[in-house]
Amino acid sequence: MSGLEAVDSVEVLILVDNATDNLSTVPSFVETEFAALERRRRGTWVMGGKCICCAAHGLACLISVRQGSNTRTILFDTGPEDGTFEQNVSRLGVDFGPVGR
Repeated sequence: MSGLEAVDSVEVLILVDNATDNLSTVPSFVETEFAALERRRRGTWVMGGKCICCAAHGLACLISVRQGSNTRTILFDTGPEDGTFEQNVSRLGVDFGPVGR
């Protein structure tokens, strides 16, 4: 294959996926659903889904490739539902400024 070049790093941030993962790391400002279990409503555990990113059938990724001092970032799809995409992007604090540069 011609035209392929080695890169220093590739970072893939999953914005929408089929499942959520409470065991992975999250930004410090995002509370996991497990942490939310500390809250009770009338003696009952509450898992409202308001603390973690939402899952939806489909996939959306923000992909950044670094080679030396240059970084290129692309948005791969937005998943099937605009509301889920927007909510997850907001909760993760994603900056789309570098996309396409």
